[in-house]
Amino acid sequence: MNFCGRKGPVDVVYNGLDMERFNPFRRAAMRVSARATLGLPEDAFVVLLVGNDWKKKGLPHLLEAAGRLGDPHLRILVVGRDTAAPYQGMIRRLGIAEQVSFFHSRPDIEFYYAAADAYAGPSLDDSFALPPAEAMACGLPVITSRCNGGSAIIHHGTDGLILEDPSDTKTLSEWLARLANDVDWRSLIGEAAARTAAEYTWERNASHMRDVIERARIARHKTTSSTRSE
Repeated sequence: MNFCGRKGPVDVVYNGLDMERFNPFRRAAMRVSARATLGLPEDAFVVLLVGNDWKKKGLPHLLEAAGRLGDPHLRILVVGRDTAAPYQGMIRRLGIAEQVSFFHSRPDIEFYYAAADAYAGPSLDDSFALPPAEAMACGLPVITSRCNGGSAIIHHGTDGLILEDPSDTKTLSEWLARLANDVDWRSLIGEAAARTAAEYTWERNASHMRDVIERARIARHKTTSSTRSE
């Protein structure tokens, strides 16, 4: 609104999610095979980040938080079409080379959600990042930042966790530690996340778009009629 000259309310139509692909039951059914394929120990606490611009998705801050945490059971899966080279020096400096793995995207992206225990994407700038919402639909607890427009669908502390500052690696590390060690809390947030995400279907998206277009049509008709009457 500040940049577009709008003074009235703005309609926000959120993206839809494919609930047949992204749901807790499918994730649970794929978990064992997905972790085995990726060579993940059963006792590993696996944190996922998905995206094609890892810097914008907050990967440097996630790596710093992992180094600060110092948990040998932590594993970070980074998925996307970006390159890992810029982060290798940081990973070595933090001593987490054995805990961070990079993978290319695949059509069944839910495979990676199935392997994970939590999702963390402290975005620096995102209009509405789909991976956190997809992770929520799969029943994963999600950490994102206020800089991700998708944080608008999250109720902090209930169905997800929102960093006010994506560079706050101290808080991010503390939240990762609690998610790793408090299984009940992790489950509660994941279950609530799935319920919230289930509301964001493509049917809802289409319905809201239809309403927005219809209101615009009516408003335009009224304006045109008023101009003609003058």
